[in-house]
Amino acid sequence: MSIARKLTASLAAVLALSLVFSGCAQKQLTVQEIVANAAVANAKVEAYKVDMNLAMEMEGLGGQLPGPLAGKINMAVDGVGFVNNASKEMKMAVNMDLQTSAQGGKMGVAMDLYGTGGWTYVKIGIPLMGEQWMKTRLTEDSWSAQDQMALQVELLKTATEVTLLGSEKVEGVDSYIVKITPDIDAVVKWLMSQQQFSGVTDVALSKLDLSKFVKSFSLTEWVAKDGFLFTKAEISALFEINAADFGGTAKDSGKVTMDMNGKMKFYDYNQQVSISLPPEALKAQEMPSGK
Repeated sequence: MSIARKLTASLAAVLALSLVFSGCAQKQLTVQEIVANAAVANAKVEAYKVDMNLAMEMEGLGGQLPGPLAGKINMAVDGVGFVNNASKEMKMAVNMDLQTSAQGGKMGVAMDLYGTGGWTYVKIGIPLMGEQWMKTRLTEDSWSAQDQMALQVELLKTATEVTLLGSEKVEGVDSYIVKITPDIDAVVKWLMSQQQFSGVTDVALSKLDLSKFVKSFSLTEWVAKDGFLFTKAEISALFEINAADFGGTAKDSGKVTMDMNGKMKFYDYNQQVSISLPPEALKAQEMPSGK
């Protein structure tokens, strides 16, 4: 065999071998496999950091709507926090801007949340009113409302439809983009958690069957290709509630629409952070747990 033929044969063998390995390395996962792997991987996470922002617009239209539901309410919430599922500890700093058409103007509220020692401590700072500390028992329900990772896993696990939109890098991490239609019960649980997170408790959402009022709900998850951990999530939801559901009479034709858009970024997985409770928190006034 000539040198040329030997070289050609060798190159062909190398090329064939490289194609075999390339094919193995680039094996495409189905969207169902991506979702299943992500649900398992994220459920095992013990600690993480999260950046959140939530924009919500509520508007009361027509009829005789009670109290805070009349007119329009715009709310913007930004939060940065750390959650440790293993020790049931968390810390989050939240800023909320609230504007109502009924009262006019804008009010800013700053909150610091601590979960430690079986208690949730909340410091609320309102301009011209100073700061106030409150505390409630840290129950399984209240912990679940603060654990954004667990809520995302629940939405993922109960998905009734999933679509792979492609992939892109999030903060340098190559990630799958998966669009999800979750189970309606998981949607309601997420909505209730956002009410607790934002501190908006005047609107008694817990007394309503919210599943009847969901007009649309869209969730998009970015899942790291290496390890299947969440890197980012975006949620968009629209709700419509009739006045009668808030105690109105049969003659009332008013309704409340609630348009929500939320974004979350997850990072620094399983890195421990020391949580130190400020001394003034120990004098916090105990509040009912809401049960």
